[in-house]
Amino acid sequence: VDVDVDVDVNDDVNVEVKERSAKVRFTPPTYAELSEYITSNFYQVDAESFYSHYEAIGWKVGKNPMKDWKAAVRSWHSREIKERKDKKNNKEQSTQDRMEGVLKAVAEGISRARTPQEWQS
Repeated sequence: VDVDVDVDVNDDVNVEVKERSAKVRFTPPTYAELSEYITSNFYQVDAESFYSHYEAIGWKVGKNPMKDWKAAVRSWHSREIKERKDKKNNKEQSTQDRMEGVLKAVAEGISRARTPQEWQS
């Protein structure tokens, strides 16, 4: 804590206390801490994949050292939710595309089919 003391002409003492922001050094979580955090917050993140990934790259984000592993977990969770939603939408779209193709083929087949009168001729 720094203390600045100023005495002005009236002999009043002004004391200003400046708090230094304590720089907290990043400490990677243990696998147990990570797993507990993910489980207790119901995040859809594979703890083993997350832990292995960041262990392999030295707990960095790009070229910078990681500052907050909990924020990284939340990011992974958000991305997982988005990917699952996109995958579901793509699956629904491909099912719809297949059904439209089948219906189109059936409609074309029906339009080409001969009527009973045409069979008799």
